[in-house]
Amino acid sequence: MIMHLGKDFWWVIKIVEFFIKFLTAWSKDNNEDTPAGEV
Repeated sequence: MIMHLGKDFWWVIKIVEFFIKFLTAWSKDNNEDTPAGEV
């Protein structure tokens, strides 16, 4: 039970981390006049 919850928690952390990185890159592309190819 504990291991299962820990694994789910790990996936949630990974998804949130990826989502934050995506939003950060997206906001930078919108705020700065940089080519879309540069990330």
